Amino acid sequence: MREIKFRGKRVDNGEWVYGSLIGSDVIVGDIIEFTEEYFNCEYWWRVKPETVGQYTGLKDSKRTEEYPEGQEIYEGDIIKAVALANDHNQRGAITISAVEYWMGNACLSITHVPLYPFIVNHSFEVIGNVWEDGDLLNDC
Repeated sequence: MREIKFRGKRVDNGEWVYGSLIGSDVIVGDIIEFTEEYFNCEYWWRVKPETVGQYTGLKDSKRTEEYPEGQEIYEGDIIKAVALANDHNQRGAITISAVEYWMGNACLSITHVPLYPFIVNHSFEVIGNVWEDGDLLNDC
């Protein structure tokens, strides 16, 4: 099973925050104290609902010091995919698309092709997100 978590931009300062989603506009961190009467979270932040995106359970294929296992891919991310397989003479073909959930699957928004198994034959890299880098999609 994949890890269920979300991210959103904080209302107070615009920084990204990651954790569990409560309602449509609050993201909380891990529970650090729990009794029968109450629970306490590591943090909670109000976020802009339009920026909330769910983690797809997938990571991109670019390895860096900051992301040694690849960067997590969230709904709203913009990804660049390069075809690795030579099916239909597509090797090297580049696709740039936002990620969205469609019919319960994380998909490329331009085609509604599910990310998995698409990633099996492609090199993937998160190159931005629709809220900060939407102009990247204008070049498609």
